Order: sequence, then C-alpha cells, then structure tokens
Amino acid sequence: MELEIAEATANGVTLRANRETLTADLLIAADGFRSETQARFAPETISRYAGYIAWRGVADETDLPDALVAFFDDNFCFCDVGGGGHALCYLIPGEGGSTAKGTRRLNWVWYVTVPEGESLNSVMTDGAGRQRHASVPAGHVNATALNDLHRRAENLERHFADLVRATPEPFIQSILDVAPPEMVFGRVCLLGDAAFVVRPHTAAAMAKAAADASALAASLKDFAPNIDQGLTVWNRKQVSWGRRLVDHGVMLGERSTRRKSTCRATWKPKRRPRTWEMLQRRQRTRVR
Repeated sequence: MELEIAEATANGVTLRANRETLTADLLIAADGFRSETQARFAPETISRYAGYIAWRGVADETDLPDALVAFFDDNFCFCDVGGGGHALCYLIPGEGGSTAKGTRRLNWVWYVTVPEGESLNSVMTDGAGRQRHASVPAGHVNATALNDLHRRAENLERHFADLVRATPEPFIQSILDVAPPEMVFGRVCLLGDAAFVVRPHTAAAMAKAAADASALAASLKDFAPNIDQGLTVWNRKQVSWGRRLVDHGVMLGERSTRRKSTCRATWKPKRRPRTWEMLQRRQRTRVR
C-alpha cells in the first residue's frame, strides 16, 4: 500500500492511501535510511560519507574447511590492518536460528578506506552498471571490485584472508553519518534510521530505533492528552542522544582508520570539536 502525506498541520496529518483519505493526530515515520518523510520535512539534514566502506560477507560453516571454522569458533575475532582499518568475524545462527555445530554461519566485516569521488563511485557501481548509494547487495558486486577485494586480502591475517576469499557473494555498505536538525515537525515525527544513521561500530542502530519508539510512547503517555508537549520533550531528548551516538561512531571510526600498523596500541586523538558542530560548519560552508 502506498501512503502519501497530503497535508500536515499543527493539529494532525491527512493521508491518502489507495484512493482513501485518512486523518490522524500523529504520523510516526519509520521508513528507514533515505526516508522520503525526512527528505520532505528536513531537507537540511546532514548526510556525510565517512571516507570508508564496509565489505561484508556471510558463509555457511559447512562450506568452509574445518580448520578455518575451528579458528573462529567460540571467538569474537579482530584483525587490525596495516595502513588503517580493521576486520572482525563471529559466528551467527544458521537456517531457522540454529546454533548447533554444522548449521551455523560465519559473519565478517572489513572496513576499507575508499576516497570519495571516482574511487567510491567505481566500487559502488554494481555488476549491471547501476550506481548505488548506500550498499551493493550480495551477488551484485562488480567483478573489478571483487578482484580488488581478493587482492587486498593479502594484507589480512591468513585466516581472515582465507575466509574472505572463500565467501561466495560478499557485499558492500557505504559508511555514512546522517543527522537531522530535529525529529519532530508539527505532528510528524521521525523514528529510527529515518532520523539519525550511526556507524556500525556503535552496534546501536536497532537499539536506537527501539529506544526512540519506547521513549515516544512514554512521553505521549506522561503528557496526555497534550500531544504537542509530549512530542517536544521526546524530540529534545532523542535528538540529543542521536547526536551523541553520531559523535561516538565517528570517534570509533577514526580510532580504527588511523592505526598505523597491525599492533594493538590505542590511538589517542587530539582534542577536536564535537562531530555535530563540525558537520554543521561544513554544511554552512557548502551553502555559502
């Protein structure tokens, strides 16, 4: 069913769906990354490429050598890569959620620096020549990018390298920071990835969406029947939290990508401005 926002006022929202007109006191938009609702109500939202991508892959343990599976079994493994970036791997349930040996899958992620521009456009172009923005799905990565991945795998620890090369259909995620100025626009609110998009290092995207929803329910209940007051309080708290999560993700990403060798020494960044403030300054510079 296609849903169209016909009108949004301070008192409610009018929607059109399948030739029907619906009215509501509140519209909760949870339409994910690249939200059409966000584009309409918050066109000034900041969206910035982080400077690196995530190569990802999933492989059934039965398709891998026993010795390779044994290396990763019962471990959460990290591999620092010379020149910056890191890879990680852990086992996940297999078909039907099974965790029995012989039914599981190995899930890996490798963060690789790719300069914005021609290099990024090339790797984000799928095998059919279509330019992708956020991700290139499994089975659609172009041959040149896949060959480059296998060549780069020489820089990984040998077990990680073997796993990368043995994964039949790896895929790509472009790492982005997305930060809207607000999450409430009259009687329309953004929730989850329709609002802030944080880096995978935070491991917080799903929790953030759930927290947005539960906090919204609590705030509307606390201030009932005053919907607007409940939205105002919720917006202030969730926007502040979203900005902090964006900052945290950037800090984790910088710590990883600026490592100079495969050692485990912690990189300590110099004092820098808050990411939110930095992104705002860059946005104002582009507008000028």
